[in-house]
Amino acid sequence: LDIALLFAPFIFIIMGIFVVQPVWLFGLSLGVAFLYCTLYATYTHRVWQKGWYVGFFLWPLLVVQETILLIASTVAHETGKVAWKGRPIQQED
Repeated sequence: LDIALLFAPFIFIIMGIFVVQPVWLFGLSLGVAFLYCTLYATYTHRVWQKGWYVGFFLWPLLVVQETILLIASTVAHETGKVAWKGRPIQQED
């Protein structure tokens, strides 16, 4: 659910470009997406010495990356192929 909440504004923005939807929904999506990007830019401003403003534009890519990692981890757990430092991890019953 948390990944869906992070993805939702960007999905609604893309849909708003190609599909007719209420203006308030498009505006709300733009506002929330801007808020997410601004919060991450604020974080990167504290952590990075230079180029912190790039964090504003990296936020959507980080959400995609986290989604891919979540799916890969779920598939690995379901198939029993999780390894840590080359050793297989056994699932606890």
